[in-house]
Amino acid sequence: MSPLTVVDLLKENKIDKVKLFDADQDVMKGLMGSGLEVMVGIPNDMLAILSSSTNAADLWVVQNVSRYMVKGGVNIKYVVVGNEPFLTSYSSQYQSYVVPTMTNLQQSLTKANLARNVKLVVPCNADAYESSLPSQGTFRPELTQIITQMVSLLNSNGSPFVEQHML
Repeated sequence: MSPLTVVDLLKENKIDKVKLFDADQDVMKGLMGSGLEVMVGIPNDMLAILSSSTNAADLWVVQNVSRYMVKGGVNIKYVVVGNEPFLTSYSSQYQSYVVPTMTNLQQSLTKANLARNVKLVVPCNADAYESSLPSQGTFRPELTQIITQMVSLLNSNGSPFVEQHML
């Protein structure tokens, strides 16, 4: 289906929020003027470059956020840093990129004068916790330092902590 058809279906079904796993140009164009609240995702395989280059982060923000945040544009509320980058099945390959990527993107959003309206989030799956009960609040030992840094950065920028639940 075309992005415009999907937007119409979302609206007909009174769905007013959508999470995208990447910033596909055709989908973003289809969301222009829709009023839907949008979460734009950054795939895990992009975290390495965004964590190591402020220029890459600036370019990503320009190409995937700024260009759509115009009058009658896309209502981007969140940039999702990775897709559950702390999953044990990833064998720690993305963990070290999360906080540096967030730092670079936050600076890029600030430069673009978007930091007040667009917040960064990092989806955490329940397997980031040491116990099976997230309410016990203990993360896996190898994640403690990273999660502490991440939550501090989220807090300092008014961003929420996002926990993904698998159905």
